[in-house]
Amino acid sequence: MVSKYWFEIDTTDQFATSFVDSLVIDTAYVLSNLQTGKNYWWRVKAYNDFGWGEFSEVGTFSVIITGVKDEDRQPGKYSLSQNFPNPFNPATTIKYSLPVRSQIQLIVYNLLGEEVRQLVNQVEEAGSYTVEFDAGSLSSGIYFYKIKAVDPSTGSGQVFIEIKKMLLIK
Repeated sequence: MVSKYWFEIDTTDQFATSFVDSLVIDTAYVLSNLQTGKNYWWRVKAYNDFGWGEFSEVGTFSVIITGVKDEDRQPGKYSLSQNFPNPFNPATTIKYSLPVRSQIQLIVYNLLGEEVRQLVNQVEEAGSYTVEFDAGSLSSGIYFYKIKAVDPSTGSGQVFIEIKKMLLIK
């Protein structure tokens, strides 16, 4: 049974100055700082109770970036999207984005300004989020949803507040 691996990655097939020369105990390894379009050569050997085996045949690969998904990108600013669908019955989706870690409050209010539902009240990391709002017990009408984001370490600092209107039709 194999207990560890030794692998090398180099910019030539000679492995004179290996880019990566590493001992690992897993069959997966994450590489960083590779250049797009550059060729790399690799080889690996395994260790078990009988010692080290021979290096594998040399393989080659290059890095090609074909695209980056929008959801993988860090948001550049705070945002609150219009709920969808709108008008809705009985559920709708609310999306928002945070450029930095923030204490978030996302609250739904009725036309009189009374709080009817707190959807989020927690610290969240930078990123994009989706919240489902089910208004099954509420009556038809106009509602507002408000997001407030603050620095969680101080409770102050940069503050983002935005309010949007939505229409529940039953």
